[in-house]
Amino acid sequence: MTAFGQGERWQSALMLLHTVRDEDMQPDLVMYNTAISACARGGCWMEAMVLLDLLPQVHLRPEVITYNAVASACAAAGRWEAALSILEALRDKDLATAASYGAAISACATEKAGRWQQALLVLQMLREDSQRREVLSADAVAFGAAISTCGNCGQWEYALHIFCEMQGHVHPDVVACNAVISACEKCEKWQQACFLLAEMGGFGIRPNAVTFNAAVSACGAAGEWEYSLSLFQKMQLAGLQPDTISHNAVITAFETGCQWQMVWQLLWEREQGGNCDVVGYSSAISACYRARSWQRALLLFQRLEERQLEANAVALGASVVTMTTGDTTNMAWP
Repeated sequence: MTAFGQGERWQSALMLLHTVRDEDMQPDLVMYNTAISACARGGCWMEAMVLLDLLPQVHLRPEVITYNAVASACAAAGRWEAALSILEALRDKDLATAASYGAAISACATEKAGRWQQALLVLQMLREDSQRREVLSADAVAFGAAISTCGNCGQWEYALHIFCEMQGHVHPDVVACNAVISACEKCEKWQQACFLLAEMGGFGIRPNAVTFNAAVSACGAAGEWEYSLSLFQKMQLAGLQPDTISHNAVITAFETGCQWQMVWQLLWEREQGGNCDVVGYSSAISACYRARSWQRALLLFQRLEERQLEANAVALGASVVTMTTGDTTNMAWP
């Protein structure tokens, strides 16, 4: 059972649980907790809820770990109402832990839920409850989840406010920093994203690839291709290897800034490394199209097909216009 619980084999965990019951043996709470955890990892929130409701019928009393596992399953599925109801049940018994609040906030944080107001209310509950229960305190996970919720819902000001408040309770970690920078990225607040990246050193936190990718993307979306390129280069100087997301963010920045020559060069370098995808090609095709470099746009589309990548609407649209507009002869890949 423990092996099933550590993975995502929730069907096997449930089958084993039912087999034990069919053999007239009474599964203990540990077995139920393990099965619920397996359901949580498999994103099966309804099955986890059914098991929770079954416990009183078999004369077992759920523990905090039981409730938290079910709340995590609800959070993974974006079932914020169910997660909040579990939190309320734990609060009524003074059993809620920081993980309980974190699961409820995470449930509100998913794009499917998008309940940033509820996330802030849960964070407020955590702050208030921690004042009357010394064993309870807001942790980095709860703050990070609340920041992510606000960022996903376009509330970057609230995300930044929570990040500032967090510093009075716990030391910010790289996850929280990434969450607030990503919130700025989603709202195209590139100056704030760059400022937060620069301030991370003051917290003794080393930025990772996720941090740089978010900041580069924020600058790119705003057409600040010089800043995107500078951050891309700083990322490499910091000993971090740019990934597909990094390259695509810079290419998009070049496209937005009408720098098709730089798009062309960076894409060629990516091809040498063998890590070019359809997003990179599409941005490059769009950049060449906008610059009226018809030949290059068509050549890039041909390269995309040669690499057996499925063109998206951007690449198809720009290429169709190119073939009906410009001269597409005598062009070669560098």
